[in-house]
Amino acid sequence: AASYRVRVIKRLPSGAVFSGSSYDISALAMDQHVGALSQDDRVIGMTAVTSQSTGSSQLWKAAGNSGNFSGIIGKGIGVAVIDSGIARHEDLTNRLVLSLDFRGELTGDEVTSSDEYGHGTHVASIIAGSGKGSQTAEGSAYVGMAPGAHLLSLRVLGADGSGYVSDVLEAIHWTIANREKYKIRVINLSLGHPASGAPIDDPMAKAVEQAVEAGLVVVASAGNL
Repeated sequence: AASYRVRVIKRLPSGAVFSGSSYDISALAMDQHVGALSQDDRVIGMTAVTSQSTGSSQLWKAAGNSGNFSGIIGKGIGVAVIDSGIARHEDLTNRLVLSLDFRGELTGDEVTSSDEYGHGTHVASIIAGSGKGSQTAEGSAYVGMAPGAHLLSLRVLGADGSGYVSDVLEAIHWTIANREKYKIRVINLSLGHPASGAPIDDPMAKAVEQAVEAGLVVVASAGNL
Protein backbone atom coordinates (compact mmCIF):
# COMPACT_ATOMS: atom_id res chain seq x y z
CA ALA A 1 0.00 0.00 0.00
CA ALA A 2 2.79 2.40 0.91
CA SER A 3 4.53 1.76 -2.41
CA TYR A 4 1.46 2.94 -4.31
CA ARG A 5 0.41 5.78 -1.95
CA VAL A 6 -2.72 3.78 -1.07
CA ARG A 7 -4.17 3.98 2.44
CA VAL A 8 -5.23 0.88 4.41
CA ILE A 9 -8.55 1.78 6.09
CA LYS A 10 -9.51 -1.67 7.41
CA ARG A 11 -7.70 -4.98 7.90
CA LEU A 12 -9.57 -8.29 7.44
CA PRO A 13 -8.59 -11.95 7.92
CA SER A 14 -8.93 -12.32 4.15
CA GLY A 15 -7.14 -9.11 3.12
CA ALA A 16 -7.72 -5.40 3.57
CA VAL A 17 -9.77 -2.43 2.42
CA PHE A 18 -7.77 0.23 0.54
CA SER A 19 -8.53 3.84 -0.29
CA GLY A 20 -6.78 5.95 -2.92
CA SER A 21 -7.06 7.67 -6.28
CA SER A 22 -8.19 5.68 -9.31
CA TYR A 23 -4.67 6.05 -10.74
CA ASP A 24 -2.97 4.64 -7.63
CA ILE A 25 -5.50 1.83 -7.25
CA SER A 26 -5.02 0.90 -10.92
CA ALA A 27 -1.25 0.82 -10.41
CA LEU A 28 -1.69 -1.40 -7.35
CA ALA A 29 -3.91 -3.75 -9.36
CA MET A 30 -1.13 -4.21 -11.92
CA ASP A 31 1.40 -5.32 -9.29
CA GLN A 32 2.37 -8.96 -9.92
CA HIS A 33 2.08 -9.74 -6.19
CA VAL A 34 -1.59 -8.70 -6.05
CA GLY A 35 -3.91 -11.64 -6.77
CA ALA A 36 -7.12 -9.64 -7.16
CA LEU A 37 -8.84 -6.41 -6.16
CA SER A 38 -12.59 -6.01 -5.73
CA GLN A 39 -14.65 -2.89 -5.11
CA ASP A 40 -16.14 -2.53 -1.61
CA ASP A 41 -19.63 -2.66 -3.15
CA ARG A 42 -22.86 -1.72 -1.37
CA VAL A 43 -25.03 -4.69 -0.37
CA ILE A 44 -28.82 -4.60 -0.03
CA GLY A 45 -31.28 -6.72 1.96
CA MET A 46 -33.13 -9.61 0.31
CA THR A 47 -35.62 -12.23 1.52
CA ALA A 48 -38.44 -14.55 0.40
CA VAL A 49 -40.69 -17.57 1.27
CA THR A 50 -42.10 -18.96 4.57
CA SER A 51 -42.19 -22.18 6.57
CA GLN A 52 -45.37 -23.38 4.83
CA SER A 53 -44.10 -22.91 1.28
CA THR A 54 -40.82 -24.68 2.08
CA GLY A 55 -42.47 -27.54 3.99
CA SER A 56 -40.42 -27.04 7.17
CA SER A 57 -43.58 -27.02 9.28
CA GLN A 58 -44.09 -30.68 8.36
CA LEU A 59 -40.98 -31.53 10.39
CA TRP A 60 -42.08 -29.85 13.63
CA LYS A 61 -44.34 -32.70 14.76
CA ALA A 62 -42.58 -35.99 15.49
CA ALA A 63 -44.14 -39.20 14.15
CA GLY A 64 -46.44 -40.83 16.72
CA ASN A 65 -46.23 -37.82 19.06
CA SER A 66 -49.12 -35.49 19.80
CA GLY A 67 -46.90 -32.47 20.52
CA ASN A 68 -46.95 -29.79 17.83
CA PHE A 69 -43.24 -29.00 18.34
CA SER A 70 -41.83 -32.38 19.34
CA GLY A 71 -39.96 -32.96 16.07
CA ILE A 72 -37.21 -31.03 14.29
CA ILE A 73 -37.42 -27.37 15.36
CA GLY A 74 -33.76 -26.34 15.42
CA LYS A 75 -33.26 -26.63 19.18
CA GLY A 76 -29.64 -26.03 20.15
CA ILE A 77 -28.79 -24.58 16.73
CA GLY A 78 -27.45 -21.04 16.51
CA VAL A 79 -28.19 -18.95 13.43
CA ALA A 80 -26.06 -15.87 12.70
CA VAL A 81 -28.29 -13.32 10.97
CA ILE A 82 -25.99 -10.95 9.05
CA ASP A 83 -28.41 -8.15 8.25
CA SER A 84 -29.77 -4.80 9.52
CA GLY A 85 -30.09 -5.86 13.17
CA ILE A 86 -32.89 -7.51 15.15
CA ALA A 87 -35.35 -5.36 17.10
CA ARG A 88 -37.22 -6.42 20.24
CA HIS A 89 -40.39 -8.27 19.25
CA GLU A 90 -42.61 -10.76 21.06
CA ASP A 91 -42.04 -13.32 18.29
CA LEU A 92 -38.32 -13.32 19.15
CA THR A 93 -38.44 -13.28 22.97
CA ASN A 94 -35.71 -15.54 24.46
CA ARG A 95 -34.35 -16.32 20.99
CA LEU A 96 -31.80 -13.53 20.55
CA VAL A 97 -28.61 -14.35 22.50
CA LEU A 98 -26.19 -11.73 21.11
CA SER A 99 -26.22 -8.54 19.04
CA LEU A 100 -23.16 -6.91 17.46
CA ASP A 101 -22.86 -3.83 15.23
CA PHE A 102 -20.13 -4.21 12.60
CA ARG A 103 -20.94 -0.75 11.19
CA GLY A 104 -19.77 0.86 14.43
CA GLU A 105 -22.77 3.20 14.59
CA LEU A 106 -24.64 1.98 17.67
CA THR A 107 -23.77 1.96 21.35
CA GLY A 108 -25.20 0.48 24.55
CA ASP A 109 -28.81 -0.65 24.49
CA GLU A 110 -29.19 0.46 20.85
CA VAL A 111 -27.13 -2.54 19.70
CA THR A 112 -29.55 -5.04 21.24
CA SER A 113 -32.77 -3.36 20.18
CA SER A 114 -32.20 -1.37 17.00
CA ASP A 115 -33.26 -2.34 13.48
CA GLU A 116 -34.01 0.94 11.76
CA TYR A 117 -34.56 -0.73 8.39
CA GLY A 118 -36.65 -3.65 9.73
CA HIS A 119 -35.26 -6.23 7.32
CA GLY A 120 -33.19 -8.15 9.87
CA THR A 121 -36.14 -8.50 12.26
CA HIS A 122 -38.30 -9.74 9.38
CA VAL A 123 -35.68 -12.32 8.39
CA ALA A 124 -35.11 -13.38 12.03
CA SER A 125 -38.84 -14.00 12.46
CA ILE A 126 -38.91 -16.14 9.32
CA ILE A 127 -36.03 -18.18 10.74
CA ALA A 128 -37.07 -18.67 14.38
CA GLY A 129 -40.18 -16.62 15.21
CA SER A 130 -42.56 -18.13 17.78
CA GLY A 131 -45.66 -16.77 16.06
CA LYS A 132 -46.79 -15.09 19.29
CA GLY A 133 -47.35 -11.81 17.50
CA SER A 134 -49.83 -13.29 15.01
CA GLN A 135 -52.43 -15.08 17.13
CA THR A 136 -55.64 -16.15 15.38
CA ALA A 137 -58.58 -18.37 16.32
CA GLU A 138 -56.69 -21.31 14.80
CA GLY A 139 -53.41 -20.48 16.58
CA SER A 140 -50.27 -18.64 15.48
CA ALA A 141 -50.44 -17.60 11.83
CA TYR A 142 -46.74 -17.00 11.26
CA VAL A 143 -44.27 -19.36 12.96
CA GLY A 144 -40.63 -19.31 11.87
CA MET A 145 -38.84 -22.05 9.94
CA ALA A 146 -36.99 -23.36 13.03
CA PRO A 147 -38.84 -22.03 16.12
CA GLY A 148 -36.42 -23.76 18.50
CA ALA A 149 -33.23 -22.13 17.15
CA HIS A 150 -31.37 -19.27 18.85
CA LEU A 151 -30.27 -16.15 16.98
CA LEU A 152 -27.22 -13.91 16.81
CA SER A 153 -27.72 -10.49 15.25
CA LEU A 154 -24.70 -9.24 13.29
CA ARG A 155 -25.60 -5.78 11.96
CA VAL A 156 -24.03 -4.77 8.63
CA LEU A 157 -26.91 -2.86 6.95
CA GLY A 158 -27.89 0.68 7.92
CA ALA A 159 -31.20 2.53 8.15
CA ASP A 160 -31.55 2.63 4.36
CA GLY A 161 -30.99 -1.14 4.00
CA SER A 162 -27.53 -0.89 2.49
CA GLY A 163 -24.02 -1.57 3.75
CA TYR A 164 -20.54 -2.60 2.61
CA VAL A 165 -18.89 -5.85 1.64
CA SER A 166 -16.09 -5.27 4.16
CA ASP A 167 -18.56 -5.23 7.08
CA VAL A 168 -20.14 -8.46 5.80
CA LEU A 169 -16.68 -10.04 5.60
CA GLU A 170 -15.95 -9.03 9.19
CA ALA A 171 -19.25 -10.56 10.34
CA ILE A 172 -18.62 -13.83 8.48
CA HIS A 173 -15.09 -14.18 9.87
CA TRP A 174 -16.36 -13.37 13.39
CA THR A 175 -18.95 -16.12 13.03
CA ILE A 176 -16.32 -18.64 11.92
CA ALA A 177 -14.13 -17.76 14.91
CA ASN A 178 -17.00 -17.93 17.43
CA ARG A 179 -19.07 -20.79 16.00
CA GLU A 180 -18.31 -23.23 18.83
CA LYS A 181 -18.76 -20.69 21.65
CA TYR A 182 -22.30 -19.81 20.53
CA LYS A 183 -23.18 -23.19 18.94
CA ILE A 184 -23.59 -21.53 15.53
CA ARG A 185 -24.40 -23.94 12.71
CA VAL A 186 -26.00 -21.58 10.18
CA ILE A 187 -25.24 -18.18 8.63
CA ASN A 188 -28.09 -16.32 6.93
CA LEU A 189 -27.10 -13.83 4.21
CA SER A 190 -30.26 -12.23 2.84
CA LEU A 191 -28.21 -9.57 1.11
CA GLY A 192 -25.91 -9.18 -1.86
CA HIS A 193 -24.74 -7.04 -4.76
CA PRO A 194 -24.63 -7.48 -8.55
CA ALA A 195 -21.67 -9.59 -9.69
CA SER A 196 -18.73 -7.35 -10.51
CA GLY A 197 -16.16 -9.96 -11.49
CA ALA A 198 -15.25 -13.65 -11.53
CA PRO A 199 -16.69 -15.65 -8.57
CA ILE A 200 -13.24 -17.07 -7.87
CA ASP A 201 -12.01 -13.54 -7.02
CA ASP A 202 -15.11 -12.27 -5.19
CA PRO A 203 -14.34 -11.55 -1.49
CA MET A 204 -17.83 -12.48 -0.25
CA ALA A 205 -17.80 -15.74 -2.22
CA LYS A 206 -14.40 -16.57 -0.74
CA ALA A 207 -15.60 -15.81 2.79
CA VAL A 208 -18.67 -18.00 2.30
CA GLU A 209 -16.46 -20.85 1.09
CA GLN A 210 -14.31 -20.48 4.21
CA ALA A 211 -17.43 -20.63 6.38
CA VAL A 212 -18.60 -23.80 4.64
CA GLU A 213 -15.15 -25.35 5.03
CA ALA A 214 -15.43 -24.57 8.76
CA GLY A 215 -18.60 -26.68 8.92
CA LEU A 216 -21.22 -23.93 8.73
CA VAL A 217 -24.33 -24.01 6.55
CA VAL A 218 -24.61 -20.73 4.63
CA VAL A 219 -28.07 -19.70 3.43
CA ALA A 220 -27.88 -17.00 0.75
CA SER A 221 -30.61 -15.15 -1.14
CA ALA A 222 -29.34 -16.22 -4.54
CA GLY A 223 -32.83 -16.31 -6.05
CA ASN A 224 -33.46 -12.62 -5.41
CA LEU A 225 -30.68 -11.24 -7.57
